[in-house]
Amino acid sequence: MEQYSELFSVGDKAKAFDELAKRYYSRNFGTLSKSDIDTLMFSLYIERILDNSEEDMSKYRDYLIARQLGITESRVRSLKIKKQLQYPRKYDWKAAFLRTSEKAGYEDGKIKISISDPNLFIEIKDAVEQSGGYIDIQLNSKLLQVRPEWFVELLLLTQPRENKASIEKALRQQLSKQADMKGLLPVQQDKNIPDEIKRIGGEVVGDLVSSLLSVIIPIAGPALGAAAKHTIVLLAATLAGKK
Repeated sequence: MEQYSELFSVGDKAKAFDELAKRYYSRNFGTLSKSDIDTLMFSLYIERILDNSEEDMSKYRDYLIARQLGITESRVRSLKIKKQLQYPRKYDWKAAFLRTSEKAGYEDGKIKISISDPNLFIEIKDAVEQSGGYIDIQLNSKLLQVRPEWFVELLLLTQPRENKASIEKALRQQLSKQADMKGLLPVQQDKNIPDEIKRIGGEVVGDLVSSLLSVIIPIAGPALGAAAKHTIVLLAATLAGKK
C-alpha cells in the first residue's frame, strides 16, 4: 500500500474510481470481465508511474512492477501490451529508441540493444518491417537484434522531416563514392538505403556503415541528441573493420 499511497494523491484516487465506476454504473454492472478489470487497474497504476518517470525505463521495468504487484514478469509484459492496445498512451517512440540506443553493442554481425519496454520493441519492429526489413526474433524477448544497415534506417526514421532528406542525400552520395571505388553499379535512387548498403558493402558491411554513421552526426545536429551521437561514435569505431 505504500507504493499506492506514493503514486496516487487523493485527487488521483478519485479519478481512478471514476474510471472504474464508468464501467459499472451505466447499465453495465458486472459486464466487465476480470481480464478487462485487471487491464484497467494496471493502466491506472502504470500511468501514474509514467507521469513521474516516462524517460527513465528503470522505474517501470518488469521485475520492479512484478515485485510491487505480486505477479510474474511475463504477466507484467502482457499487461503492458494489453494496456497500450486498450488505453493507449501517446509517447515518442523515436526519442525513446534514441535514448535506448545509448547501450547498443555489436556482435556476430548484428547491432544488439536491450529493449525493456515491450511496446517500444513492437514500435521498432513495425518501423523496420514497414521499411521492408526485419529484425531477428530471439528467445530473449527484450533483445533487439538488427543488421547494421537497418540500424542506419532506424536512425533515419527518428529524424525530423527536414533533417531526413538531407541525411538521406548525404548517405547516397557516400554510397555512390564507395560504389565507384569498387567498380560497382551506381546507387539506385529507387532502392532503399539498407539494400544499397548491403549490395555495396558486401562482406564488410561494418566498414561501410561505420563511415555512413559518421555522416549522420553533423547533419542531424541537436535533433539527434547527445546520447545518440555518443552511441554513433562508439558504434562507428566498433564496426570499422568488422564483418
